[in-house]
Amino acid sequence: MPTEAQVAVLRAGTSDLVIETVDLPEPGPGQILVRNLGAGVCHSQLHEIHAARQQTFLLGHEACGIVEAVGPGVTAVAPADRVSVSWVPRPGEGTPWRAGITLRNGEYASTDEMVFTWATHSLIDQRYVVVIPDAVASDAAAVLGCAVLTGASAVARTARVRAGTSVVVWGAGGVGLSAIAAARRAHAALIVAVDVSADKLELARAFGATHTVDASSAEPLHSLREITAQPDGSTGADYVFDCVATQSTLDTALSTVRRGVLGRSRGGQLVIVGVPAPGVGVSARDLLIGQKTATASLGVPDDIATVIPELARWCADGDIDLNALVTDRYDLPEINRAIDDLAHGRVRGRAILTFT
Repeated sequence: MPTEAQVAVLRAGTSDLVIETVDLPEPGPGQILVRNLGAGVCHSQLHEIHAARQQTFLLGHEACGIVEAVGPGVTAVAPADRVSVSWVPRPGEGTPWRAGITLRNGEYASTDEMVFTWATHSLIDQRYVVVIPDAVASDAAAVLGCAVLTGASAVARTARVRAGTSVVVWGAGGVGLSAIAAARRAHAALIVAVDVSADKLELARAFGATHTVDASSAEPLHSLREITAQPDGSTGADYVFDCVATQSTLDTALSTVRRGVLGRSRGGQLVIVGVPAPGVGVSARDLLIGQKTATASLGVPDDIATVIPELARWCADGDIDLNALVTDRYDLPEINRAIDDLAHGRVRGRAILTFT
């Protein structure tokens, strides 16, 4: 029988979401119904909200919840399983089903990222969910599917940060804090957090930053060169992660990557983690002359069914404190306030919608 649910709906021509009651059908082949405990409010969704569109959309791409029902052919999960919902699909044949629902007025609402989580319930393809331990599964575990996955994977899988090295992280929001925690877990010797918010920098120290730079009150390049200075006079970090990715931050971030020494060693690495606007880039000359490397990381692993449970174990072991990472909670009817707070820098760590 249908399940009554409340969902946040975004129509064409507006950036304000409205909460509507809908009737979700029973799951079809390969589909599952999840009752959400919490859903992340991600900065990348600001791009979706303000983009030009011609149709009605449902948003949200990370959540934690409990499986209520499964459709024919579902093998990944079973009813009552506690799961992480992510925008990254598990491996499989073909294209997963793009989630969408028919509203009570007959209008069809689709999704941009194949799933929707800004709702009391989500009807989605089974390839976007992974079972996680009950001990971790709470509303705060919503951030496993994007913030933690993105930040931690950039450090542990893309850059493969080594013990004893130096790390700089630009942007100390949910993704940046996860990157900092992963660098601490990798035993980096120097971990520098850069942000314009003193509150966020204070939280970054709790997640493992050994140093902080307030980019609103100090010239960050000068401060970072002082912090990363070596006895031989060289400066710069082995790994620099830009979780903001504006032209300004990328320019300065690349300048703080350690230069190579001709005939002796290559330079450090810049990892772009934030979503840059079209046309934003890095200096090829700086990369060449400094023998530096630049790469990007969406935090997409080969198989989320392996990686997300591993990250959940990190959280259970205390390497990442989900309850500290989630600093702002909102009820579903407060979704527009949550978006406004995020857009104006009022979210200290990660914001979530909570349904518990």
